[in-house]
Amino acid sequence: MHIQFRFNDLIVNSIISHFNQLIPTPSTTSTTSNSTSDEPKASQSSLRSREAIQCRNQQRHEKRKLERQQHVIKRKLHHQWTIPQIKQYLDSLHIRYAYIPRFYNNILRLQFNNQEDQDNADMNHLTLNIKIKFFNLTLNSLILSD
Repeated sequence: MHIQFRFNDLIVNSIISHFNQLIPTPSTTSTTSNSTSDEPKASQSSLRSREAIQCRNQQRHEKRKLERQQHVIKRKLHHQWTIPQIKQYLDSLHIRYAYIPRFYNNILRLQFNNQEDQDNADMNHLTLNIKIKFFNLTLNSLILSD
């Protein structure tokens, strides 16, 4: 069927109005607020004040901090290691860590988010002390630079 361009809007509008009449409209006589409506509900976070959101985030962060402190691996560390070198080394071993606090007394403390990540790091990758690894890395870098 061929429709001239000037009648195109008329056909489209009549089809839309026909389908709108077929779709039942919800009754508006109900005044209860618990009834389901087509309007999207606002999320809970958008109803909270800025202070409430800040307090909630602070509590969540403290909880995560306590969880991380439960999953810790300690290793001896050579004094010349730096935090960026440690991160690069752990990334090369594909170890998922949560946080690396500052180390002191040549002891590195790695914090993990869960027991699975801790076990993976402890069993598979970090069985030796990192003190030995530093000398291997420095020897390799000296050999490559020559």
